[in-house]
Amino acid sequence: QIRTTRLRMRFYHRSSLYQPARLKASFQEHARVTEAIKSGDDALAQQLMREHILFGGRVFADLIANLTNRKP
Repeated sequence: QIRTTRLRMRFYHRSSLYQPARLKASFQEHARVTEAIKSGDDALAQQLMREHILFGGRVFADLIANLTNRKP
């Protein structure tokens, strides 16, 4: 499942990770998820990962909107 998702998201990842602010935020989000897992707080880890994914979806939607709104 992870491999399939990564294949589908590879264009987005390349595009979003070229934005230094998004890359830094993503690392911070992952660090918080990792800390929640390490502390045994499954509910918090789930919540944080869900927020990370939802935020990434908004970033992706903005990326697509900007690509489709460009004039040739």
